[in-house]
Amino acid sequence: MAIVRAKRKTNFTIIGNTGLKDKRLSLKAKGLLAYMLSLPDDWTFYETELMEHSKDGRDSVRKGLQELEKSGYLVRFQKREGKGKFGPKDWKVYDEPDISTISPQTENPSTDNPLSGNPLSDNPTLLSTNEPSTDKQNTNSNSPKSKTYDETDDNYQLASYFVDKIRENNPEFKEPNMQKWSNSIRLMHERDNRDYSKIKKMIEWSQSDDFWSVVVLSPDKLRKQYDQMAMQANREFSNKKNHRSKREKSTDWGKYESNISEEDATKKQKELQERLKKMRSKNKNSSEES
Repeated sequence: MAIVRAKRKTNFTIIGNTGLKDKRLSLKAKGLLAYMLSLPDDWTFYETELMEHSKDGRDSVRKGLQELEKSGYLVRFQKREGKGKFGPKDWKVYDEPDISTISPQTENPSTDNPLSGNPLSDNPTLLSTNEPSTDKQNTNSNSPKSKTYDETDDNYQLASYFVDKIRENNPEFKEPNMQKWSNSIRLMHERDNRDYSKIKKMIEWSQSDDFWSVVVLSPDKLRKQYDQMAMQANREFSNKKNHRSKREKSTDWGKYESNISEEDATKKQKELQERLKKMRSKNKNSSEES
């Protein structure tokens, strides 16, 4: 068997594989995510509009959206207008799950209603989802700017090591922008005060964890999720140390730096574990119902 791909220069979409390969999502949720990511960045979403582009009914679409919300790919929040009135819901769609958005969901489906009139008339006609032009100047503060990193630079070497660890899980991982990756490592070291040795250990730990190895696929993601992963890594290290039959002198080889106090780390780790436990339980129940 083979996959036949047509050659095209227009009318195609480039999206990451994270959501498509996330085992927590049903095929319905994956298809819904892929469709939403194919639309322009400023697209206004409505449940009724999504239903018009498939044969799925309202309940089916809502279940798919709830899956995406529970897994961190979708956030919907209510806007407030003048005089305390509620406006339409604003949607944020992520191509990679944002762990900070994951929270236990209620069983009641969302009552997301469009504005009166025809909301679709305000949406631009989708002609092509080609990547936007990169001719504009990059205003990202994390960009390498004028600094260039060569292969002897510590930041470049650590970025290259990160790529190697990712490819141990996915040999087909494409070559990233090493200058951008090296710059992100530098920011992690200089601005976040992370030792290179600690960053390296966190890279190793993240790529050995079933969940984080799917989420953390760049230095920017590593930097963003560092503290949450540090809590979990330290907890696992402490549990292993407590189960040793012979008490040994404590070393810091397995500990990761965190800007969160030990008390807060313990509390947040418990909250994270409970959230993940509830998320997995609900996904399991959803799969059994399907």
